[in-house]
Amino acid sequence: MSENRVQLSTIVSNQLPAYVRESFPLVESFLEQYYKGQEYQSGPADIIQNIDRYIKVDNTTNLSTEVILQDSIEFDDTTINVATAESPTGTEGFPDSYGLLQIDDEIITYTGKTNFSFTGCVRGFVGITSYRSDLSNEEVVFNESTAADHKSGATIKNLSVLFLKEFLNKTKHQILPGFEDRQLDSDLNQKLFLKQSKDFYLSKGTDRSFEILFKALYNEDVKVIKPRENLLTPSNEHFRVLN
Repeated sequence: MSENRVQLSTIVSNQLPAYVRESFPLVESFLEQYYKGQEYQSGPADIIQNIDRYIKVDNTTNLSTEVILQDSIEFDDTTINVATAESPTGTEGFPDSYGLLQIDDEIITYTGKTNFSFTGCVRGFVGITSYRSDLSNEEVVFNESTAADHKSGATIKNLSVLFLKEFLNKTKHQILPGFEDRQLDSDLNQKLFLKQSKDFYLSKGTDRSFEILFKALYNEDVKVIKPRENLLTPSNEHFRVLN
């Protein structure tokens, strides 16, 4: 049975003394918004509360990293529709609320979602767009943005999974060395591949290992051809020279 964890932003009003709520009614709203700003997926409070979940391979593999914009949007639109043909899973894999999206150069957050749309969008937002800058792998990239128009077919990037992808890279570094900076094929069951990585390394150097490698990286079926199998060999008969 899944465990539901209470977010602090939903119980702030129950924790404040009555005289505070009566004398300073804005304190409750301030604290609610403050904790919402900490509890979004990959936010500080979210990491602390769910670190035990994020270290599990099941929760960091085969993440939904991008979808396609269905309809063109203007700078003041608050609903973003996802193309169903190119993205059959729709908004699955995106946070239910307060996730971060990026369309072109604009960062957007939202307060809710349906199966194929994001609702209550706040345009021209700010946030982390990469955990590695061009100059340093140890420096995150934090960008500000402004609301803009976007055309149908644009890519909607899921910025909320960037932190989970970093967790996955750390896991790959530990149990799948050599693959930490390699992008595995999107159709690959990465969870199963990582869990059975020991078997892959035990078969290293065999024909089967090369087949698995190309399937994992490029989703291509390959056949290992060994030149020695096509070489002419001298006869194996034994000859004696008689004087």
